[in-house]
Amino acid sequence: MTWRTSSQALLAVSLALGPTGCGNGKQGVAEAGAERKESGVDDDKLLERLGRADLVFVGKPVKLHTSPGAWSGRYEVYQEVEYAVARYLKGRAPNDHGPVVVSHLLLQGARTADPDAPRLSGSFFAPDRTLIVLARVDKGQIVALDANYSVAPATDEIVTAVERRLAEAPR
Repeated sequence: MTWRTSSQALLAVSLALGPTGCGNGKQGVAEAGAERKESGVDDDKLLERLGRADLVFVGKPVKLHTSPGAWSGRYEVYQEVEYAVARYLKGRAPNDHGPVVVSHLLLQGARTADPDAPRLSGSFFAPDRTLIVLARVDKGQIVALDANYSVAPATDEIVTAVERRLAEAPR
């Protein structure tokens, strides 16, 4: 059974059981909505996550894959985004040739989510935007660290802050 087939099976089970919230210790829907920011990002929250990231890069979304059609609930549900990487700030993608595919958690109320449907925001992940992405590598798959503060507009200010924090980090 492939990863995608396993995910589809989990999604079907999750939909059959109904929404139960995120009872796995992760940030809940209400909390995500309360912290949601329509523009910008809390730089401190993004910087706090750098130590957990295997991969940090600046890039542009080139393709927003089709949403599975459900929010995370009993099971985590992801939507993939392909990025054209302009520059790596930490680590390198396992397959460093061509676009990098990152799985983003679909969490209702998250700042990266569409407010009206279970999918990522098309305007947030628009091809004309340059973003900074923090991710982990899990069994060869690249996964965004969380739904709120692992991707942000790559302003000069935030990129400089990330570079400074990474340079200060013990190796």
